[in-house]
Order: sequence, then structure tokens, then C-alpha cells
Amino acid sequence: MKITSQNFIYSLSRIRHLAHTFLSEELEKVSIIDIPPSFGDVFVIVTHKGSISLKDISSYTYKDKSTITLIVKHMEEHGYFKRIVNPQDKRSYLIAPTDKSLALKKSFKTISEKMNKKLFHNLSEHEQQHLFILLEKVMTNIK
Repeated sequence: MKITSQNFIYSLSRIRHLAHTFLSEELEKVSIIDIPPSFGDVFVIVTHKGSISLKDISSYTYKDKSTITLIVKHMEEHGYFKRIVNPQDKRSYLIAPTDKSLALKKSFKTISEKMNKKLFHNLSEHEQQHLFILLEKVMTNIK
């Protein structure tokens, strides 16, 4: 199907669905079955930033604080994140990665690289940059 202005949003949804399926399969290949692909951005933020507030996690994603709270709860229940007291404000807490999550950083990086390779394998560097510029304009338009 050719992508046009008439099916653009559907096409984006289809790309997202295909990417989600690919990521789910890759995660399963490395026995990660309790982290859905839609939680990947939060996983990467926490494992790269270290101890971080819910508000800061939310600011790095397009997810609202209530969604972040649910994701963090799931990740805590599965042993990937832990809450620690905020040293700057003892009344609040930060979300920190556990050894279990840090052990998966390499797997997540490899899966991310596979995803990017699949997405952009027949696009030149120039085409990729042009695509990103255009998508940024579309995103700015819709905000």
C-alpha cells in the first residue's frame, strides 16, 4: 500500500504495530517476557540515568505521570526497579534500576540496534536525516 495523506495515520499505526511485534519477538528470544515493548523507553531511561524521579521519567517520554506510575509499579513487581529515598528531599523517593535490570542493558541495546537496522536498512544516511526532519515538522504541526 502506498502511503498518502489519506492513510498516513493508519500507516504510522501499522509501522508501530509491526515494530512492537518485532520487539516482542526479540525480547522473547532472550527470555525477557515480563517487559512489554511499550515499557522499553522507561526501562532505558531508568537504567541509563540511574536514580530518577517519576516526574523526570515522564518528561523524557510522551507518557503522563499516571502511566509512568503504572509502568514503574510493574517493573518493581518484576524486580527491575526499586524505590529509594530521595537524598535531596527525604519526603519523596526516586526510581532506581536493580542489578536485574542493569544485567539486561546489553540485550536491550542489541535489540534496539536490530530494530534500527530493520527500519533503515535500505535508506541512505541522507534519506534518514530527511525523514527525521519531515517527521519532526509533522509532529510540530500536530502539537
